[in-house]
Amino acid sequence: MSIKTSNTDFKTRIRQQIEDPIMRKAVANAQQRIGANRQKNGR
Repeated sequence: MSIKTSNTDFKTRIRQQIEDPIMRKAVANAQQRIGANRQKNGR
C-alpha cells in the first residue's frame, strides 16, 4: 500500500519540480556523485 502525499498526479509533480532550482541542483549533485563513484570503482 502506498502513502498518498499529494492530490496532483505524478507527471504534474515532476513538471513542477523540474522548474524548482533547489531540486534541479539536488538532482545534479546526485548525478555527479553517482558518476564519480562509478569512475572510482572502475565501472
